[in-house]
Amino acid sequence: MARATIVFGVGLILVGVFTYLATGGASVTALIPAFVGVPMLLAGVVALRAGWRLYGLYAACALALLMGLGTLRGVIGLLGGQVSTATIINAVLLVASVVFLVFCFREIRGGRHPETRVR
Repeated sequence: MARATIVFGVGLILVGVFTYLATGGASVTALIPAFVGVPMLLAGVVALRAGWRLYGLYAACALALLMGLGTLRGVIGLLGGQVSTATIINAVLLVASVVFLVFCFREIRGGRHPETRVR
């Protein structure tokens, strides 16, 4: 899951840079996915260490949850009939963060790590 977190972080960085360039650099808010992607990438690197795996996964889960909650407002605009690049990107980021959270929870609760075993 650590490698998936790194890939997800790099993907967020790429989405942020792409949307910023696609909008002509009109607003720094287009880089918000990249601002979340950098700490996500770092959380994945932390999760690569055996003793720090859960800390990295918990940080990645918290970041994905914040990103999902942050995109809700834009998705509500999409449901209201307002279709723009920002609302579509928000919907994609919401789905991606929810899917990532599901996989993170399955990994943490799966008991595959000695740190997660109930004694």
